[in-house]
Amino acid sequence: MKKNIKLQNIFFPLWMLMVVPYAWVILLPINFIWDSIAMICGLFFVNESNKFRYYIKKIWLVWIIGFLSDIICSLPMLGLLYFQDFMKKGSMAEKISEALINNPFANPIACVIAVIMVVIAGILIYVLNLKVTFKKEEKDKAKKISLILAVLTAPYFFVIPSYGFYMFLNKLSFLGGFFG
Repeated sequence: MKKNIKLQNIFFPLWMLMVVPYAWVILLPINFIWDSIAMICGLFFVNESNKFRYYIKKIWLVWIIGFLSDIICSLPMLGLLYFQDFMKKGSMAEKISEALINNPFANPIACVIAVIMVVIAGILIYVLNLKVTFKKEEKDKAKKISLILAVLTAPYFFVIPSYGFYMFLNKLSFLGGFFG
């Protein structure tokens, strides 16, 4: 028996990318633009003299590290989605899983898990950029830029209630009710 998957029952963005593969076409450039804005802010903050050259040299690693950090921290929540069918109806695990998927604020444990995943992703972004992207740079400058990137590009969407997001998407006429 084939199971219907509705987008409101998934968690953005990793879930969305698996269910709606063409979302990569939209998500990757948006992620790149956001990482670019964060990096440019960091370069202004540390008074980098040659911002353009520095940006061109480093942005690809910043972008890849940020995206990988988001994906890594999405995996536990993706696991909950896949195992949700095996959870006993009404159990604590099902309630936490449902809240993580739809609205983390509906369950205190789900909220804590979502916040922890955001913090872990931020830490990964900071550490990986510090150790990989900016390893040859002056330590103080590398720490400041890495911190700005971590704070500005952490996946805060993990704690945003997805049902409201998908209801908004459903109203967009060009999607034609795909998300219902």
